[in-house]
Amino acid sequence: MANFGWNLAAKLKIDGQTVANIVQGRRYDRRIPAERHVLTVSVVPNILLSQPTSITLKVRLGGT
Repeated sequence: MANFGWNLAAKLKIDGQTVANIVQGRRYDRRIPAERHVLTVSVVPNILLSQPTSITLKVRLGGT
């Protein structure tokens, strides 16, 4: 589990759409369609102007 510190959140985008701001002790737990997706995470508030991090994820039908 990542430790982001206090008063920070991880902004999660899926395919360019913001889906959640995840704070300490929380998680994103939703179904997404079986296909290729780009997940992007950035810190909020972004006072250090850090760049977001992205990964391509291929979701398969029936997978977890």
